[in-house]
Amino acid sequence: MSETEYMVSTRENRPPVRTLPFVHLLAIIDRSQSMAGCEQRTTIALREFFEELKKHRVRYSVRLVEFSQEITIHAPQPLEMISYEYKADGTATALWDALGQALISEKSREELVICLIVTDGEENASRELNRRHVQAMIQAREEMGNWIFLFLNLQGKPNRSAQALGIKCFDYGREDVGAGLKAVAAQLSGVVKRLGPSAGMKLIIGGKDSNGGE
Repeated sequence: MSETEYMVSTRENRPPVRTLPFVHLLAIIDRSQSMAGCEQRTTIALREFFEELKKHRVRYSVRLVEFSQEITIHAPQPLEMISYEYKADGTATALWDALGQALISEKSREELVICLIVTDGEENASRELNRRHVQAMIQAREEMGNWIFLFLNLQGKPNRSAQALGIKCFDYGREDVGAGLKAVAAQLSGVVKRLGPSAGMKLIIGGKDSNGGE
């Protein structure tokens, strides 16, 4: 066997490389002053949350969106590059504006997008968007088939904003932010386990793929 024939034979017998699915995490985090007494606890909880996500067999890209009365949208980074320090230094909760701007910033139409909202308050400061605008934006993305929305409510009581949006909500108190994020991580673990390989990937939820098939 010639060297060329050997190299061709070796390539043919080599098992195919499976690329891990790519997942976009859009984390929208409230920084209003009502969380001021829980800054260190929240920093630790978020860092542990990101560490837990590293165990998932996917490649996460994380875009952080921080908001109070103002909104800061950060550039996406690989999960491994995220180092987060939580500060509660805002005076209000412009939830609708933050959600709207965050959704517009994410352009993926095929890869899975997980939108996580973390807040202990209710909308009270948006100047550009209202609930109906945001509901329509969420519905349009859910119809694409590659978006999942999760709401971590840290009020310690039902959140009217989450109820109005009709998305899955985890209810915890401010002091229980760590437990809340662990519950979110467990939910995401189940979701990403149902992802197919990145080539021709389909999102499988509840027994059906994102195109409506079984």
